[in-house]
Amino acid sequence: MEKIGVSVGLMYLGPPSLSKARPAKPMKNQLKKYSGAFSETRAENKRLKAEIETLKTEKAELAEQLKAATTESIQKRLKTGKLQEDYEKARSM
Repeated sequence: MEKIGVSVGLMYLGPPSLSKARPAKPMKNQLKKYSGAFSETRAENKRLKAEIETLKTEKAELAEQLKAATTESIQKRLKTGKLQEDYEKARSM
């Protein structure tokens, strides 16, 4: 049997800036710098979710009103048609 040799190559650790450890203080400064933006975004997301719920409720109410109005309109047309039919029968007698 032959022995197969394995050569060891260099391991890629990514760009040099990512392979170095970063000091904690600059990271704290960055977090502090962006924490306002994160807070604003969270607040806006919360506001938008509340607005979406309000719009969903309004949509459901409007759909119910439309259904009621459509039903009422159909009933009125049927009643009007029946009255016209009765009128025509009465005239033809």
